[in-house]
Order: sequence, then C-alpha cells, then structure tokens
Amino acid sequence: MKKLALAVSFLLFSLFGILPPLSAQNQLSIVNPQWGLWDWGYPGTIEEAVFTLKPQGLYVEVGLYLTFSWPENPYDINDSLEIVFDFDLPEGAIVNDSWLWVGDEVVKADIWEIWTALQTYSDIVVVVQQDPSVLYKKPEGGYQLRVYPLVTQESRKVKINYLIPAFWTEEEVLASLPIELLSTSKNPVNNFRTLVYADPAWENYRFKELPGLSFQAINDPEYGVCLEAVIPPADWTTSLHLAMDTPPLSNGLFVGRHTGGGNNIYELAFFPQSLPPVEKTTRLMVAVDYKTGKSDLSFSEVLEILKTELKEQLEDDDFFNLTIGNSQTIYTASQNWIPAEDASIDFVFDNFTPSTAGSQKPLINLLQTAGNRIVNNGLEGEMLLVSNTDEYNDPWYANPAMETFMNAFQGSFPVHVCDFQSKNFAEYWENWWENQPSHYGNEIFNSSLATLTDGTYLSLRGSNWDFPAMLDFQLSSYIEGVQMVFDLDADLETGFCYQPYMINYLGQSEYAHLPILQIGRYEGGFPMTVEFFALADGQIVSETITVQESQVVELDTLAQEAWVGNHFQAWDSDNNDPNVISQIVNMSIQERVLSKYTAFIAIDPNLVIEPCYICPFGNQGGAIVEVKEKPEDNARLHAFPNPFTQEVTIELKGLSAGQVRIYNQMGSLVRILEPEPSLLWDGRNSNGEMLPAGLYVVAVIDEDGRAFNMKLIKL
Repeated sequence: MKKLALAVSFLLFSLFGILPPLSAQNQLSIVNPQWGLWDWGYPGTIEEAVFTLKPQGLYVEVGLYLTFSWPENPYDINDSLEIVFDFDLPEGAIVNDSWLWVGDEVVKADIWEIWTALQTYSDIVVVVQQDPSVLYKKPEGGYQLRVYPLVTQESRKVKINYLIPAFWTEEEVLASLPIELLSTSKNPVNNFRTLVYADPAWENYRFKELPGLSFQAINDPEYGVCLEAVIPPADWTTSLHLAMDTPPLSNGLFVGRHTGGGNNIYELAFFPQSLPPVEKTTRLMVAVDYKTGKSDLSFSEVLEILKTELKEQLEDDDFFNLTIGNSQTIYTASQNWIPAEDASIDFVFDNFTPSTAGSQKPLINLLQTAGNRIVNNGLEGEMLLVSNTDEYNDPWYANPAMETFMNAFQGSFPVHVCDFQSKNFAEYWENWWENQPSHYGNEIFNSSLATLTDGTYLSLRGSNWDFPAMLDFQLSSYIEGVQMVFDLDADLETGFCYQPYMINYLGQSEYAHLPILQIGRYEGGFPMTVEFFALADGQIVSETITVQESQVVELDTLAQEAWVGNHFQAWDSDNNDPNVISQIVNMSIQERVLSKYTAFIAIDPNLVIEPCYICPFGNQGGAIVEVKEKPEDNARLHAFPNPFTQEVTIELKGLSAGQVRIYNQMGSLVRILEPEPSLLWDGRNSNGEMLPAGLYVVAVIDEDGRAFNMKLIKL
C-alpha cells in the first residue's frame, strides 16, 4: 500500500477553478497533463458514436456511447494524454450514469461528493496514472467528462447516460438526439448508430425530420434486443427528433406510475379540454440580424427557413413585416403591415437578395428601425428578433444599447428573441477567478431584451434544437399560445399525492396550447382524481377527471430518478445551508443521480481506492487517498457478457462456494443461485420476475470465509 502525496499540477488548477473554466460550448480536447499551464489542448476525434433511447413516461433515457481517439498526436509518442469533453445538455436533463471501458472490462462509475471525486481523480492521474474518469457539472454551466490516459494510436470508450423530458402533443411525443455533439470531432465520425429500446406504451417510432427512414428490429451482441435506424451521413449534422405516437389519453390525460424501492412515483401529462380557443390577429415584425461565421447556416438558408415558417404559421388574415440589414443599409419591406398571404410572403423574401451576408450596422440600429415601424402603425404588433450576432457580449456595450432601446419604446411592445448562434461565441468572463457565471454571445443582451419587454427568449446554445425547430416553437407559442395561471391537483381515492413538480421543458406547463406535465409521489391506491383550474384569456375554467387503475401505464425505476432530478433542480440555487447540501449529496449518492455537489468517478477495477472525507486540502478540504493494487488470487469471479441484456454466465474459478447471491444496487437480495463452476443467471428474481435494467452485484462466500463480489450491468 502506498499513500499518495498531494500534487500541484495543471489538472488540480483547472479542476478546482483556479484557472478560468473551459467554455460551456461543446468541445472535445486532448491535453497533456504534464505540460501544465502551457497546454490548452488540441481537438480530439470521435471514432464511433452509439445513441440509445428508451421512452419512459414523461422522459426518454438517452445513452451516449462514445469512442475517443487522437490519430494526429503532436506530443511525444510515449506521452499519456487526457481527454477533456465539455458538453451541454438540454434544460431539464438529468444525468444518471457514467461508464468507462478499461481493457475488456466495463466499469460502472460510483458517485461521490464532488471535491472528493475530483481530488481522487487528480491523485490517480498524477501518481498512479492508471485509468480514471470523472463526470461532473461545471459551476459556470454545462458538463465536463475527463478520461485518462489516452495512449497514442489507441482509443477510449465511455458512456454518458441522462434523462430528457419529452415534448408532448396530443398526436406525438418528441425527444431530441444530441447529434450536435458529433460536431466536436475533428475528423468525421466513422460509425454512428441510433438504437431504441421499445416500450409497449409507445408505438410507431420514427424520426421527425426523416419520415422515410424506418427502424429495424435487431438482436445486437452488445446492446441486446432493440430497434435500429441507420441515418445517412448527410443527415448527421442536423438535429434530429425521435417521434412516437402519444399513448391513449383519457379525457386528455396520461398517467404513469412506478411502485417499489420505498417510493411510489406518478407522472401525468394533461391536455386541458376546456380552455377557450385562441382568437387573435397576428401582427409580427421580423427583424433579422446575421453575421457570417457565427452559424452553420448561410444567410440565404436562414431567410428560406424563416419564409417557410411564416407561411406555415401565419393565416391569411394575419399581418407581417420584415426588417433586415445587408452590408450597406437597413432594409424594411414596407412602411405598413403586409397581409400574411403566401404570395405576399414569397414576394417580400424573394425580392430581397443581400449582396453581402451580414450587416455592418449595430444591432440597436436594426431594432430601432423595426420598432419605429411598429410605433408608426399604432403599436398593434410584436417583434421577433432572429439573430446570431454577439456584438453586445460585454455588459459595457449591452447596457447602453438596452437603455437606448427602452428609452425609445418604453417596453410598449414585446420583443421575442430567437438566438441561433451556434459557433465562434464571444465570451465575457465575470470575476473568473471566483468562478462566476460567464456570458456567451449576446445572451445577456437578448435575455434582458425579452424580459424587459415581456417577450420570450430562446437560444440554440444548450437546447439540442436546430434552427427550424426553435423557430417553429417560438412562432407557434406566440401565435397560438396564451400563457395561463392554473392549479392542478392530483389525489387518490385511498391515499394522497405529494411533492409534485411541474416540468417546463420547451414551454410545457406554461402555455395553454401545450400540456401540463407533472411528476410527484403518492401513497395509497387508485383511482386517481385530477382537478384543474385555470385563468386563460380572461376566462376561468375547471375540469375534474378520474383515472382508473386499468388506465395507468406501468413505469420502471427511471421514474424515481426523474423525480429525484426534479427535486435537485428545485433546490438548485445558491443555497449555502450545509444541511440542505448534505441532504442533496446523500440523496444523489443513494439514487445515483448527478447533482452540482457530486460527481461520477470510474476507477480501474485493479485498484482499491479508499477516499478520505475528513483529510484537509488547503483551505477547501479534499481527499488524500490510499491506493493499492488488488492482490493476486487464483480464485476469481468472471461474468460474460457484461453488460448483458437477458442472461449472463458467471464463472467461479478456484472457488468452492457455499452460496451465490445476487443483490440490486439498493443492497436488496434478489436471487440466490446454487453454486456451480459455471452457472447461468437469467436476470430474474426469486419469484421468476424479470428485473429491470441497472447495476447488480454477485457476491460469493467461499468455504474459507473469503468474500468475493463483482458488478453486473443489466441493459
């Protein structure tokens, strides 16, 4: 056994925020930890990507299997390098797992308190230099995965698992694929697969953007029984959405439940049937601000998408106008409102051909020109700013521009902002030495503009949208949507519901034309009664719906993880109460759901790591760890395949076992097997019931009283 000395390295500085953190933009870097402050890294490559999707109630579980490499290594061939993967996930995402491939073994990460995990990872990298990974939330936003080592001409495989709220309509349920993460690869991804683990409650799986692409049933040796869709390489750079038919609704209501594990969870999606229809004439001023190099779309492509969306969303009795800049001037289509007939929309867009993409005029000039057209036509209208520029990244410039706009118009009309900047963000660091939040692009100006004028603000950054989907949602919310004040109560005939959370993903639970999504706990039995009261468009409405037990969809343990994730998000403020933080850490570790106070850490299974939770590290606390290699022993457990889907073979080499026991990740005994040199476990409990996917442990006590155990991963 050897005790690791604390080492001061570039890794420690960057992990603990002494240097400014890396950008929250999606980025894959390969760095050499031994180079310290002088190494900012090089772009890495994703050789292979497999996305798995599993619908479950209000959520879809997404598994990202990524294989990293770096064929263009400018370092010394003997250097051991580090993978640093910075990435964003959509709002409301809940990270619930991390895996690391070490040789032929798959290591399912443990979840620890974040400082202990980061310090342990650093100690292993600096001293042992042997196969750790760590995944955590960055203080300034986004996530970071680190993996060490990456040896020249070799690759490393990982899995990141998270839950994402689905977007519900009465006809279909949508979930976005994080396909934009593939753009972090310096070289094209050689192999990309999408797999779906089907659920009986959802049918007709398809991709929204690729209606001609079909899924085929396969039995994959690694990923098991699933549906596969091979996406053409030409579509890899486009955001994609998995679509499924909405499960049957009872009076506009879907209810799912999970029982077991000490907590009963319910989920519901409710489409109010009693809300008044939206009747209003739309007058929409569209202002377009484009800059070359800030988007993957050309100026002409942006205009074509915008024209198509306006034709789909606006009715003939609506009105619109267009203000746009080219390299010479600011152009407005008309002094008056233009009828939103298809022919008029085509005429306006087809007769504007910018000689040079992008405007040299400041954004405030564009906004003032567009605003004056609204004022001159009686203030009966709203503005949609479609922009990818970032000239007001710094508050030094943003605040005076905002003051100018507000002084001119006094917030007399809403400004809705659709920010489609997707690359080359200007960044503003605010007290980076204190790890304070930073601003990317025009987000500080755009969000303030929407807030101060009672508009809406949407951005591509961190949303997993593409530009057409974001624009479609923003226009439909503005044209069809009426924000409502509502109350939704669920109750049981022989019990009660408690601790509910509303899911506001993509405006759900906010707009009257979108469903209300709720997740909560319950005690007792069905039927369930749901009472709905709302004030929408000046009218008070109410509904009462009863759901019988036969109408409820059964959910698995992911429902519990989804509730825990919402619980953390409700607490996710600058709460310095140590009791609250302690509760979050304990629940995060128990439920294996990532919080901002915890991290997933995977360690070489041939090492024994003993974290020290009370050892001092500077003024911040930390972890001095003891590391020792596992002793050589002819008595070993082996399992294959691992991970497995339906059955796994367990070999007892050199063991004379008295009993073989299988435990779940909560420590509950689920099965006892008769000892044999080679035995088969079919993934069922002692009652013959198929167990859900998750982590299991096979434990063996031999005749000498020695204990052996091994993790099994059931997909």
